[in-house]
Amino acid sequence: MRLNHMKMPLLLALVLGASSFHSLAGAFRDDADTVIVSRGGQDLLLKDVDIMVSDLDPSIRGGYMDSPERIDRTLNGLLLARQIAEDARKAGLHENEEFKRRRLLAEEAILMKLQIAAYVDGLPRPDFGLLAHERYVVDIKGEWNTPERRDVSHILISTNNRSDEAAMELAQDIRKRLVDGANFGEMARTYSDDKKLPEGNGLLDRQFWRIEKLIKGKTEKSFENAAWSLKEVGELSPIVKTSYGYHVIRLDGVTPGVKRPFEDVKDSIIDAMTAQWKEEQRQQYLASFKAMPMEAEPEQIAALRTRYISEADAAPATEAAPAADSQ
Repeated sequence: MRLNHMKMPLLLALVLGASSFHSLAGAFRDDADTVIVSRGGQDLLLKDVDIMVSDLDPSIRGGYMDSPERIDRTLNGLLLARQIAEDARKAGLHENEEFKRRRLLAEEAILMKLQIAAYVDGLPRPDFGLLAHERYVVDIKGEWNTPERRDVSHILISTNNRSDEAAMELAQDIRKRLVDGANFGEMARTYSDDKKLPEGNGLLDRQFWRIEKLIKGKTEKSFENAAWSLKEVGELSPIVKTSYGYHVIRLDGVTPGVKRPFEDVKDSIIDAMTAQWKEEQRQQYLASFKAMPMEAEPEQIAALRTRYISEADAAPATEAAPAADSQ
């Protein structure tokens, strides 16, 4: 039987791992053979740690070892594995057929990752400098803009010292009075439970109810959604619930984002385009193998569905016997 599109969870897991795999390409540093710790006759070399760190996600790789606790945990873990593995060899477990098969599977997974990385690294690359400028010029989503900033005023009615229902009712009453023309500052001074927030922290000015130059991601999502839903200066939001209580929000001003100079964003554009290109090449390379027909034995594949069900798993549940009637 030929299978062109058979699902392969193991392969998919390996492919996902390959997307963040960082090959050292055989280029260990000059000090890679330096022994850094020893215990029980076993040594751990710098290149052992280099390989482990190379497999980490790029977003955390650089500063991963900048922690005494993490260094201690990492070195202990690697060294412990080496010590126990040596005991296993002495016991002859490395001659065990299960070990040999597990080693083969692990070897194939590692070689697959190395081969994908080597293949992609060997491909001629586009001129990402030129392409980055083209993307910058045609950007219509504002991807390279400074963030839009909003000035808002808000009155907080806390639920710490009153019931949720009472807080909601008071917030609704305050909003109604604001709609009818009440002064926002006076209402804030009288009713807001946000009075004791520190001033001069980059967000608040001398009027504690005002939040200036607010950008997305700095407040709870419900507050942010309400603030960004306001269209006109002076417009009031509906009552907004956060973990602090109920808010009435007013839009005081909007500073649109502006496009940052190309030189300021060039490197980040090139990095993003390079990562996208690499992933596309990986997927194309994998697709060339997946397109090959797969020979399979239907009966053996069907048997896999029950191969790993134990007798205990397969036994039908038995109902509890009824209690004997008391005599």
